[in-house]
Amino acid sequence: MENISFAIDFWSQSQMQAVFLRHEGYLGALGALMSYGDLSVENLTVEESKEKEPHHESAAPVDGTSSDEENDGNIFPYLLVNIGSGVSMIEVIGKGKFERIIGSHLGGGTILGLSRLLTGCSSYEEFLELSQRGNNLSVNLTVGDIYGEEGYPKIGLPASTTAASFGKVNSSKLSDYKMEDLAAALLNSFTYYIGQIAYFVANL
Repeated sequence: MENISFAIDFWSQSQMQAVFLRHEGYLGALGALMSYGDLSVENLTVEESKEKEPHHESAAPVDGTSSDEENDGNIFPYLLVNIGSGVSMIEVIGKGKFERIIGSHLGGGTILGLSRLLTGCSSYEEFLELSQRGNNLSVNLTVGDIYGEEGYPKIGLPASTTAASFGKVNSSKLSDYKMEDLAAALLNSFTYYIGQIAYFVANL
C-alpha cells in the first residue's frame, strides 16, 4: 500500500501520467491498481470507471520527453509494451487511435512464479534486489563460451551475447547454484525475450 500511495503522489504531481482509453472515455487504471478503488480517485484528477481489465490501452506523455535524437513533436506512431501478468503490445497511431497487435502469456507473472520456484523470493521487489547481486554468466551460455573470446564476428555476434539462457546448467540440484545468479539469469532471459519481440513487432 505504501508503494501504491507513493506512485499516486508521483503521478498527481504531473511528472508522469498514464492515460488509458476505452471507447471515448478515460480509465484511470493501471492493471491491479484498479483493486484499490477510491485510492486513485482521491489523489488524481481523473474520472474512474472501475473495470476488471481495460480492453484497449495507450499512454500519453504530459510534460514532453528528453532524448538525444531530434524530435519534431510528433510521437506517433509508437509501440506501447505493457508488461503485466502477461505482455500486450499496442500500436498507438494517433490520439485515441490504437490497436493491440500481439501479446504473450510469458510476462511478469511468469517471472514472479519462476523466481518463487527457483529462489524462494516472495515478492517481485525481493527478486529484483536479489538479481542485482547476481551474475547471469554463471548459468547463461554465451557466444564466447562456444566460439572463444572473439565471439562470432562473421555474423556480428560479440562474445558477451547470450547464446542459451540457463545453458550452463548441468546439475538438477538448486543447491549447486547461487540464488542471486539464478535470479539474474531469469531477469536477463525475460528482458531479452520481451525486448526482442518488441523490436520485431515495431519493425513490421
